[in-house]
Amino acid sequence: MLHVNAVKHVSRTLSKLSKKSNFLTYSVQNQTQDDIFADLLASLGANEPSILSKQIQNEREPAFQFFHEINDKQIKSEEATLETAKKRYHKEIDLTVKRDSGSQTPAAKKILIDWVAPLQTRIRDLQIRVAKGSLTHIDQELTTMVSSEKMAVITLYESFSALLSANGTIALSRLAARIGSVLTAEINVSQMTVPSHLKGRDNKFIRNINRYAKSAPEVSVLVDDKEILKISVELIKLLIEVAVIPGESDGEIIEVPAFTHSVVKQPTLQDETDTDHNSSIKSLGIVRMAPKLHALIADENTIREFSRTKFLPMVVKPKPWEEHDVGGYLTLKSSIMRVYSSDIQKKLLRDFDLKMIFESMNVLGETEWNVNKKVLDVVNQVWNNGGGVASIPSRTDHEVPPKPNKDVDKNIRNKQLGLIKRLKTENANMHSLRCDLLNKLKVAENFADEKFYFPHNLDFRGRAYPIPPHLNHMGADLNRGLLWFHESQPVGERGIFWLKIHLANLCGQDKVGLEERVDYVDRNIDLIKDSADQPLNGSQWWIKSENPWQTLAACFELTSILRSPDPHLYKSKLPVQMDGSCNGLQHYAALGRDNMGALHVNLLPTVKPMDVYSGVLNVVKKFIEKDSKEGNPIAALLNGKVYRATIKQTVMTSVYGVTWLGAKEQIRRRLIEKKEIDLDQVNKCSSYLATTTLKSLGEVFSSAKTIMEWLNECAHLISSVGRPVMWVSPLGLPIAQPYRRDNKQQIKTVLQSVIVVDKSDKLPINSARQKSAFPPNYVHSLDATHMMMTALKCHKSGICFASVHDSYWTHPNQVDLMNEHIRESFIELHSQPLLEALLEGFREMYPQVEFPDVPSKGSLDLERVKSAKYFFD
Repeated sequence: MLHVNAVKHVSRTLSKLSKKSNFLTYSVQNQTQDDIFADLLASLGANEPSILSKQIQNEREPAFQFFHEINDKQIKSEEATLETAKKRYHKEIDLTVKRDSGSQTPAAKKILIDWVAPLQTRIRDLQIRVAKGSLTHIDQELTTMVSSEKMAVITLYESFSALLSANGTIALSRLAARIGSVLTAEINVSQMTVPSHLKGRDNKFIRNINRYAKSAPEVSVLVDDKEILKISVELIKLLIEVAVIPGESDGEIIEVPAFTHSVVKQPTLQDETDTDHNSSIKSLGIVRMAPKLHALIADENTIREFSRTKFLPMVVKPKPWEEHDVGGYLTLKSSIMRVYSSDIQKKLLRDFDLKMIFESMNVLGETEWNVNKKVLDVVNQVWNNGGGVASIPSRTDHEVPPKPNKDVDKNIRNKQLGLIKRLKTENANMHSLRCDLLNKLKVAENFADEKFYFPHNLDFRGRAYPIPPHLNHMGADLNRGLLWFHESQPVGERGIFWLKIHLANLCGQDKVGLEERVDYVDRNIDLIKDSADQPLNGSQWWIKSENPWQTLAACFELTSILRSPDPHLYKSKLPVQMDGSCNGLQHYAALGRDNMGALHVNLLPTVKPMDVYSGVLNVVKKFIEKDSKEGNPIAALLNGKVYRATIKQTVMTSVYGVTWLGAKEQIRRRLIEKKEIDLDQVNKCSSYLATTTLKSLGEVFSSAKTIMEWLNECAHLISSVGRPVMWVSPLGLPIAQPYRRDNKQQIKTVLQSVIVVDKSDKLPINSARQKSAFPPNYVHSLDATHMMMTALKCHKSGICFASVHDSYWTHPNQVDLMNEHIRESFIELHSQPLLEALLEGFREMYPQVEFPDVPSKGSLDLERVKSAKYFFD
């Protein structure tokens, strides 16, 4: 007898097949339902007709109808997303045309960047030739009254706007007159003070300025319209010479002009009433925008890149990643890596075998999610009641007092103006927070009754992120509280244990032993149940938590479990999180086989979790006591006044290469907050304490300091030969650091202030950034690799898995198995000769560089990580 509903069985089986070949694409490749079901039955081992196959055959129409409906829903969602992006984008173009000024659409700004520098160089050459007398037909004084930078920006932006508003074709005389008008205004403004009633940012302002300047007494150089038109025509000629876009000839990519000039013949009537006898032919100079340039601005790929497309969760499984730009959404274009301006990185992604990367991203994308409606209801109640509770912004702005009169005492007036400024800033921030919340709530409401998925991709270091921006588990506490798994599993005894650990961790109890955390939850069980029963009308215990919304979700779940007839059989959907203990330093300790460092970051078995911040603090205190006894007045002043919180941020950011100045600023803020040191002594104290903290870190994590210095030196040597630092992660992801010197200029014209930033691969390397960023980026590539390896192991074991960098999530009853995989993956990763492989790769890629040998290592036994219960907890 069959104990399975055929439709559900078909759905589950098709879901399994979709992991190998996405059903949605599988079903549209002209394959019949009979073909698909033949594959389905074969996968079940049903080679001959059976009761099962007949039942499936009878129920297959409802199953196919279900799949087609859900497929259509996803495609319509993606089409609507792109359509919204198109409307937003074309609105930008319409506004540009209506403003009829130098403002540009995002895509146009990107395209113009490549032309600013060469045009500026040509204009500077033009000015030099005019000054030397090589060009006599152009007015020398007018040519030098506007800088080459301003001339370049005015020519580019005015030409682009004029051509957009004229559908790509404009008379040369008209364009020259437009550019000349702005140049004239620029010259006039440089000679006088602009009256307040004339100020503006449009072409009317330009006309008013030029009209006013004709009678303004302070204007010594009157601009001759004919002379400025000559200059404008020269600028247009230079623009046509430098502005190029990619084109194609005989299958090869070449550069073609973005603008062209031609002379056309057209009839002109001598008399409007005489259409037959008195017409003549007139030559007219025309400037055209290349059709390809116009298409480039408005094509779908450009729209996707520049229109801030708001991706949504998917109601079907994401398309499996198969190539660097094939995967994720069914129709919307996305890339496996968030790379925008680096052609080097894009080429690496095309050339490397990314199979393992694709597989791990597919695992993350296949995790099924739901909205936790209980939490959503409370969020809506808080918002409808005015907000202002548990990170929900208030719906009411601060009342801003009126500006004080000028006759008020200066000090009082300044304080009042400062208060007004602060309140306005807070109101603006509140508005942004409200918009962000409403975006989250809109997505949550729209998907409240759906099973959905988050397609993932990577940053350039290999760290994984969900593509949908507004509501995902990578967000802050509210996001995570609103989400839980779609699949539910019986919690069992160990699941209840880990759920209590999870709840205690959310409430800041993660520095005590596991048993003490369980005891904390048991002691507060009445408050936990009260939070679940009446979250807004009871004691509101959950609101006091460091993570209130996740705490509320855990209160709901634990209360339901404990009140169920058989708690161990209760099916839970709540993810339990296992977090790394200062994960960056864990990787450094493993790289250097550093026993002391490993102990402080819980790589070794301990009775209670080690607190790395307290460990460093103890060393800091020893230095302070020693210096104090030796007569150091600053040490004596600090003795007994340095706490864990004082140095925590510096220790936390040490793995990211915090500088001495950065450490000093971090510590200075903490000293001011504590108010135990006089303000006039804070600067000296923070300087001393920054030095002492970094020295103490070097003692506790000696191998981390040595490895960081080695990585810094390697990056310095690579960047000194003008190359970016590149390496390959242990799973085969190629990484190229993108840091180059920004070609950044701020150019102010009468119409606008333009900041031109070029970040192309053609720019010189930013050596300092390449060096300082490499150690943290390399460690991030390792923690990303560890996550991917763990994800693949969990998937193979049938465990539901999600991650937020070094925080790994699964069902309560699967935590023990996931913990095994976390430790196995870490040992497997660091059992490889990682630094040796990195050095070998450097020597192959940069043969002209003499690299230092890998630092010596300690004696840490990585196998002991298996029994380190606080490694991830």
